[in-house]
Amino acid sequence: MLGSDTYIETVAAAVDEIAAVAAGNLHAPVEHCPGFDVGRLLEHTGGFARIVAGRVARDEEWIPRTGNWKKAPADEVAGDPIGWHTRWGAELVIALRNGRPDAPVSTWAGQRTRYFWYRRAAQELTVHRWDAMQARGTPCAIDPEVALDGVDEFLGEFGMRAAERLTGSGETYQFVVEELGPTFTVTSEPERLVLHSPREPDVVARGGAAALLLFLWGRATPDDLDVSGDRRLLDRWHELVRI
Repeated sequence: MLGSDTYIETVAAAVDEIAAVAAGNLHAPVEHCPGFDVGRLLEHTGGFARIVAGRVARDEEWIPRTGNWKKAPADEVAGDPIGWHTRWGAELVIALRNGRPDAPVSTWAGQRTRYFWYRRAAQELTVHRWDAMQARGTPCAIDPEVALDGVDEFLGEFGMRAAERLTGSGETYQFVVEELGPTFTVTSEPERLVLHSPREPDVVARGGAAALLLFLWGRATPDDLDVSGDRRLLDRWHELVRI
């Protein structure tokens, strides 16, 4: 994990850049979020920021009247997705700056410390910053240390969801972060990914931290990585793992 200050800086920068990119670009389609244009993406990021700000500040859950926080209530957005995103992005940054990262909090992964939400906020908004930039035609670089942390978070926190889609029977994947050195080896079982697996990999995917992060989140393909071993397994991961 990274320090809380790094997460706060990452969130603040992403909130600002997403808003800036969206100006004059609200109707551009977002390739990797089916059915989204940039305006809809900002409804999503604003709703995400609102729910995480509530968790960090008061350990309370915001449940919109629609019953789905991923689609913000139209009357609250009021036709201004940039304003919605900016308002709740600012509230999120304030909550993170004033929060106690070591305090207990509820999460979808069980009881954790608020540090969970610091990390989740930084990683969520990092990927959607990339989405917004790509929709404008200028994909952005992702800081390698932030991307490496995102690879670790994905495999650790979302591994169960990935396993449910892969329904594996012992296939072992190795992800090698070329510029920073870490290697992640995971074995796919029917209901879980075994992290730090001691098994020999069936397929090895090498790439920069950002490329691997984007692959795990469905934004890059096996063609964007250096693949050795049974490539069909990595193709299957790319086809099935959508979180």
